[in-house]
This record gives sequence, C-alpha cells and structure tokens, in this order.
Amino acid sequence: MLEGLRSTARKLAGVFRKSRDTWKARAADKQRRLKAALGKVRDLTRSRDHWKAKAKQFQEQLLQLESRPQSELARTVSAAAGANCGHGELTAPPFCPHHAGKASRSA
Repeated sequence: MLEGLRSTARKLAGVFRKSRDTWKARAADKQRRLKAALGKVRDLTRSRDHWKAKAKQFQEQLLQLESRPQSELARTVSAAAGANCGHGELTAPPFCPHHAGKASRSA
C-alpha cells in the first residue's frame, strides 16, 4: 500500500490526516455558504413574487380607473378628498371638525 513512498507511515498518516481535515473544513464551509445562499435566494424570490403581485394589483386598479368615465372619476377623487378633510392624510388630526369625536392614528 505504501510502496514507492520514502516517508515513514507515521509521517504519511499525519500528512493524510491534515489533508483530510483541511478538505472537510473546506467542504463544511462550502455547505454553510450554499445553505446561506439558498436561503437568500428563497427570501428574494418570495419578496420578488410579493412585489410582482402588488404591482399587478395596482396595474389592474389603474386600468379600472382609466376605463371609468371622467365624471365618475371626478366624484371618486372629490369623495376621497372629503374623507381626509383636505389635510393630506387619510387619518384626520383630533382638531378636525368632521372627526371631533374620533381618535387620530397620525399623532
């Protein structure tokens, strides 16, 4: 088995053991990096799918709004403006006369 090698079996065993340990450490490191990369790919895929679905939903909503007659669209916009009392937020501050008894989430 060790014919043709000039080193003693004891020295060779140490060299082979060190080689094996180095190989195992490299393999374990690759496995850790692969597992981390697969997790990242999984998370990014989920995120991409989530945002793709959200974009599709908004695209459909935009198409619905664009297909409405202008008069209906104007009523929708004025109704939305009345809902927030012109404050620029959907939740009114506590001093708003239209929502005097309701608590505000924007505080």
